[in-house]
Amino acid sequence: MQKPVTVRTVATRSDVLQVVGLTASAFAEEVRGAGLTEAEWVDLETTELERNPGTWSHIGLACEGDVVLGAVVLKMGGEVEQHMSYWEVNQRVGVCPTFWSYLYDHIMVEHLKPGECLIDFIAVSTHAQGKGVGKMLMKWAEDTATKLIAEREPHAAKAELYLWVAAGNTIAQRLYEKCGYTVIAKTSEDPLSCIMYNIYKSFLGHPVWLRMRKSVALDHLRGKSVPGPEINGAPVVEKIMRRISRSLSGNEAGDKPTLLPTLSLNRFMALSAATAAEESALTSI
Repeated sequence: MQKPVTVRTVATRSDVLQVVGLTASAFAEEVRGAGLTEAEWVDLETTELERNPGTWSHIGLACEGDVVLGAVVLKMGGEVEQHMSYWEVNQRVGVCPTFWSYLYDHIMVEHLKPGECLIDFIAVSTHAQGKGVGKMLMKWAEDTATKLIAEREPHAAKAELYLWVAAGNTIAQRLYEKCGYTVIAKTSEDPLSCIMYNIYKSFLGHPVWLRMRKSVALDHLRGKSVPGPEINGAPVVEKIMRRISRSLSGNEAGDKPTLLPTLSLNRFMALSAATAAEESALTSI
């Protein structure tokens, strides 16, 4: 019997190694662009993740039993991570890869504001592609990011989710579009595109990249009620209560309030029927 596919967060060092290994195989061009061997990449990335256990809750693993099928890594705006120093990187991999790492950090890394999230990495293993795992990871990423932003930014009306995709990767682009993302920028339209073209190709293996965004409202995560139907700009229930209040005060037509307001059953039924008719007319549009 086939086991169900579920998405969970990273919890152990073994999980960290699974994520880093998947990163190295899925983004081999980036590994080569950084001037690193796969083993060096795994060593550096594992160290980075082990020093930042607070970010493990931002990493989703799609698993079928004990088998990892895919992973997604989120970067949250406003968070401060502990990174390896360039001196330490140099001690491990040498001068040239350290220099490339410095350039990468100052050219490629995106700076996020509070209320923003970058889907920094998403990949599905070769044998699991075409089974809906990517869509499942995207759903987990959106749910996790919006929940974190709603908790951390109580005054934010929406969460801004971003991702980058190679312009030539039309399959991934279609997936993101189905998930509600739209293209907001293209690196080839940058004023320095002639220079950046070669930099992107060198670092990431693809010369042109698309930046995509999705805005997600946060009201539903804070327990705010959804507004009901309105009549002439006023909610239906409020409309009924206003009419009843005016009738009770004897002031529906501008009369002065009475000391002992009364409302007959017939009058109440007439008011309710009139308001119901207006509501029916509204909902039939």
